[in-house]
Amino acid sequence: MVLDASWTDARHRGRAADVAGRTESRLVQIECTAPPALAAERIRTRHDTVSDATPRIALALAEVAAPWPEAVPVATTSPPEVCACLAHDLWR
Repeated sequence: MVLDASWTDARHRGRAADVAGRTESRLVQIECTAPPALAAERIRTRHDTVSDATPRIALALAEVAAPWPEAVPVATTSPPEVCACLAHDLWR
């Protein structure tokens, strides 16, 4: 199962870890990173999405994000296929 969210709140990440532990599931934590301005620009230029994120929301989330030392950061400034390969390798 893949849980995809902003995960800026450490309490929510802790709850996901608790569920993984109780269900004997393997938890792989990957944090996709990009400069806030780049994230906002990507949101501004994407089409055909069900996301309710806006550039303003992206910037606000970046400002309040709790540190996530358990996650492996993947810089999404690289091409999508490179990011996908990195995430896949971490998952494997």
